[in-house]
Amino acid sequence: MGGNIPKSYGGFGANNYYGQSFIYRTATEGVYVFDLPYPFLSKDSSSNFRHEKSEPHRYPQLGSAVALIDHYRSDEYENAVVPIVLAHKFTAISAGPGGAMIDSLVASALAP
Repeated sequence: MGGNIPKSYGGFGANNYYGQSFIYRTATEGVYVFDLPYPFLSKDSSSNFRHEKSEPHRYPQLGSAVALIDHYRSDEYENAVVPIVLAHKFTAISAGPGGAMIDSLVASALAP
């Protein structure tokens, strides 16, 4: 069992992930998960990629990413940032007029 499974030298996701995931807890206890691109030219087995990818000091943009989260965080939804809140707000169908329009559309589609 498992005899034909290729060995992954770079660890989980080395062949199809292009960045490292980080978990950030804000001063107000908000929790955000985000990814940053790997700062390496190669993920091959000759490098020490598997271990180095988990070292935060290798990601020079980490501080900027955390500052952006702090700047754009929103209390409208749990652990949300403003761009996501706006995207949700402008794509959601309101229960009032939007719901009535969908009811009308469904009724006309089901009419004989």
